[in-house]
Amino acid sequence: YVPKPAKGEKQTVAEREAELEKRLVHALYATVKRRFIVGGLYRFVNTVLQFSFPILLNLILSYYEDVQKGKVTKNDPVMLYYKGYWLSALLMVFVALKALSESAYFHKVNRCSWRVKAAVSSSIYRKALRLASSEQQKTTLGEIVNLMQVDAAKIESFMTQVHVLWDGLFQIAGYMAILGNLLGWTCFIGLLIIMSSIPVMGKITGKMFGYNRSMVKYSDQRIKTVNEALQGMLAVKMYTWEDSFAKEIDGFRRDELESLRRIAYLRAFFRSVMSALPIIAAACTFLAYVYASDGPISASTLFASIVAFDMLRMPLMFYPMALGQYAQAKVSLKRVGLFLGYDEVNKVGYTRKPDEAGEIIIENASLYWFDPTKPLPRSVLEDSTRNSSISDSQHSSSSNQQPSKQSSRRVSFSGKSSSAGNS
Repeated sequence: YVPKPAKGEKQTVAEREAELEKRLVHALYATVKRRFIVGGLYRFVNTVLQFSFPILLNLILSYYEDVQKGKVTKNDPVMLYYKGYWLSALLMVFVALKALSESAYFHKVNRCSWRVKAAVSSSIYRKALRLASSEQQKTTLGEIVNLMQVDAAKIESFMTQVHVLWDGLFQIAGYMAILGNLLGWTCFIGLLIIMSSIPVMGKITGKMFGYNRSMVKYSDQRIKTVNEALQGMLAVKMYTWEDSFAKEIDGFRRDELESLRRIAYLRAFFRSVMSALPIIAAACTFLAYVYASDGPISASTLFASIVAFDMLRMPLMFYPMALGQYAQAKVSLKRVGLFLGYDEVNKVGYTRKPDEAGEIIIENASLYWFDPTKPLPRSVLEDSTRNSSISDSQHSSSSNQQPSKQSSRRVSFSGKSSSAGNS
């Protein structure tokens, strides 16, 4: 999993973190690829069916306007005379299909989110069991627990909002096209009002991203301090360090809550602006349509436009939420990818056969202790070999006095080896 730079090149810290995050995203995508794509197709079908609602409503109301004006009579063909009935039936069918496709979409994305969370949590747990001694100094137990619980949950939450990132823009473009067909050029006034909110959304999303990063740091420090206090409870009680630990934990918690409070304020302001924006855009558009273009206001145009503006509110509300969850998932993916990129102990497979006699001879071996990339110096190995020779001689002298049933050579080293080279 650890990225390896090309020969003659050395990766910077930022490049390494970006590469680790990219590899993690590719691995998670491979885990849920089929369900993720099928869920996107369901989302596309659901959006197309939603586009039909204001269109069908406009056609139904236009039919009844024609009936009131006497343009539709009993002498017309059956399909034209009963046009309002079969359009209403078609609207009912589309509403049912929309509900089915939406349920299928949420089923797929929820399955994807569960699989992703399970994959992230299990990968972090397995990695923690195989961390090299030198890498264990870079992380703490509290950080590992935080990665398995908090960061995995944030990635899980974002998985249900991934398709909103493209579908939100698709819905905004589709509803603006419908409004353009109903209200003409005046719909661009509403579009300009909506587009003017995009820089505000970007600014607030950036602020939320920064506050989330600071909150995660405080959470790691708090969990680390709590674990240290629990593991050393005897020393804490003996030296009466309860108050000092409580003050330190409370300080980290206050800083964490301060970041959460700022994120909550930004999110509330975000949602309030996005909820009021469609209403403001609709009011300005209707005023321009009546006074600027002198367009006629009919029931079919008015109600269909209101439905389009009301449905436009949903992508405008959920798109900022998706951006906020993307900011949180971005931080979590970076943290998880960096942890999974730590070095591991070398794997050595062996089979124990205690009943069989034999000997072990190691020649030209490279032995490691703390760092799996730096072998022990030759002087340490010579001292270990000298000690093992003394141990062998003592064992041989004791063997001459007491005969044994098996003849085997036992070699002991003063240090523990994590891997062996050519044997």
